[in-house]
Amino acid sequence: MKIRLSKIEDIPEIMIIINDAKTYLASLKIDQWQNGYPNAEQVENDINNGESYVVVNDENQIMATSMFTLRKEPTYKEVIDGNWVISEDDIYGVIHRMAIKKEHRKLGLATLLFDEFHQQLKKKTYKV
Repeated sequence: MKIRLSKIEDIPEIMIIINDAKTYLASLKIDQWQNGYPNAEQVENDINNGESYVVVNDENQIMATSMFTLRKEPTYKEVIDGNWVISEDDIYGVIHRMAIKKEHRKLGLATLLFDEFHQQLKKKTYKV
């Protein structure tokens, strides 16, 4: 199993995973992702920006997907009921749109993605 950047041809499989995650969230009465977001256009933008990742197995089948960026998140400029503990000049990573294929849940794939993104952030932050 490995993590790689997503490709345009991955979008149909990524959307199957995301749509299944939407159904799963709805079954738990969680309203996140119930308004048409995320959609294929957003995933395509992530891919074009080099910010969409997939976990693939040894047969190159997609098991999970996520977006990760080191760009500043505009919506994080203003925090309600508190302050950020970092300055605007600090480097930070942002994770969005993480979803695990139904049959691969609870196998540690989210942890694998978090670890990968943490390593990317450390390389950027510490110039390793």
